Amino acid sequence: MAQGVFQVPSSLFWILCSTIICHFMHEYISRYIFQDISLLPPQRHASVSRSANVSSVWCHSIDSVLRCNFKNLCYAAKENQFIFFLTGESVISGVNMKEIKSLPVSSVANHNLLSINLAVVSNRNAILNRHRINHGSIFLLWRFKWDNIMHVLHDDLIPLFFTYASLCTDDIENCIRRYRLGFVDGGDAGELAEWYRVFSNSDPLFLHQERSDNLICFDEAQTGLLRSSSWFQYGFGRPQGPLGKKYINQKLMYQFTNYIFSRFDVQKNHNVVGYKPVLLFSRRLNRRILNEDHLKTMIMDSYHSVIPETSKLLIISLDVAANDTKSILSAVHSSDIMVGMHGSAMIFSLFLSPGSVVVELFPFGIIPQYVSPIKAWAETEGSGIIYKSWENMKEFNSFPHPDAPPLLGGIHHLPVAEQMAIKNAKLVPAVECCHNSLYLYRIFQDTVVDLDFSKVFKQALLEKHKFSLENFTENYSNREIMLHYFPAPVSNIICSFENRKLVISWQPPINININSTLYKVAVVSNKDLQFTTESSVPNITVPLQTTLLGNVDFDIWIKSVAQKEESTDVYAKCHIHMP
Repeated sequence: MAQGVFQVPSSLFWILCSTIICHFMHEYISRYIFQDISLLPPQRHASVSRSANVSSVWCHSIDSVLRCNFKNLCYAAKENQFIFFLTGESVISGVNMKEIKSLPVSSVANHNLLSINLAVVSNRNAILNRHRINHGSIFLLWRFKWDNIMHVLHDDLIPLFFTYASLCTDDIENCIRRYRLGFVDGGDAGELAEWYRVFSNSDPLFLHQERSDNLICFDEAQTGLLRSSSWFQYGFGRPQGPLGKKYINQKLMYQFTNYIFSRFDVQKNHNVVGYKPVLLFSRRLNRRILNEDHLKTMIMDSYHSVIPETSKLLIISLDVAANDTKSILSAVHSSDIMVGMHGSAMIFSLFLSPGSVVVELFPFGIIPQYVSPIKAWAETEGSGIIYKSWENMKEFNSFPHPDAPPLLGGIHHLPVAEQMAIKNAKLVPAVECCHNSLYLYRIFQDTVVDLDFSKVFKQALLEKHKFSLENFTENYSNREIMLHYFPAPVSNIICSFENRKLVISWQPPINININSTLYKVAVVSNKDLQFTTESSVPNITVPLQTTLLGNVDFDIWIKSVAQKEESTDVYAKCHIHMP
């Protein structure tokens, strides 16, 4: 029987049928005549189906990110495609499915590849015939650059930690127990896989590695990394650089670093008791410090000239390519001075305590404020880092590599005129991502560090010597209060009439200093009287015209102003009889 030839209205059908046979016929007609699921009436009085062939999603926007929670979402491994089974029982809240057909799953903004593709199908699609592998709860993540510790922390794990704090109301351990990480980027595990493992309830799932016809399905799939912890952007759609004046929740950052120390079983290194350890991050492949031994001597001499009472100074050389994670974290946890060439290793400054010194070195022509996430981090409110940069200002101390591969600073593939223009350029402007030849040529230079470093290092040590953790903590607490403070509304507005004067009084807000508060008052009457005024005390007295007689209604609005912040308006209506 062709669809649409024989269609019995549902209500009439049930009136005509009263037997089990009729019920069977109704089910047959519904299933085989109404092939389009959208034609089926919703089962409003039935309980919500828990069928694995029904998907649902709840989305909401937070921190400029669309965060979505899916139920019964599947992944078709053969097509590298996520499958959403749309039926009359699906719940779609906060979003239209057309809006999330390409759903971002990274914290990096303005990048059009860091997303997953969703296909909406009916629950009668042939894909349901495939073998199903069921999982529990998954958090889907596109790792931006999983082989670079700076990107792993800034773009993936810190945003994930902040997201977990939001999802599980600061019970981050609960979120980690709840979710397994699912990688959708197509990359391998990489040498930094252990960092991701501590944020997943089991080994992360690499979805692209499943090459069969199977469906990989999840009871729950969460997407959407918060961006409130990001402080640097890499030049997608605009020149690279810091994300402006940035507020980052330092309490959560402190929790993050403590969590990492705990999961990697890192304690302060008691082997260096009696010594003052200084960390020097080395690079062995590119962007090298060519006179590293001389740099160590400058560090030693500068330190003793500023703090002569300390006789034992231990300089610890570290290389992220040669040292394991726990060794690096242990050294950082035991130190409060870090020196190194600009590069991913400097992100370990996040794990230093307030009052620590970071001196970042830069090759010739590189401008720190354009390229350094560490400088940007140190300038966020409450970082507590004493940051200084040393820039190589002498081109003869710079050793580029024009014959290297293009992505490592080589320019031999370019026309001669362009090569000469790059060599003659003395400063690299802020550039957009990602393969600017001038930037790569300069950023991968090797460098001889000269005596100017000693001046920079000494200045940092002098600031460290003056640093007070008590003052820092108090100032940060005050900044937090100022950031979030606003005066509460006034209360208990009372009007009275005395000697042809209107007296309005109120109770001050509960969270203000009475002596430093201003009140703004607006009054409108039904006798064409209206005015606004300000008062430094919680009352005003207004002389009234003798022509005002009888019953007068006054509409009154009052708000307080304290520390340049305003409260909400409080409204009151007063009725006064004037003889």
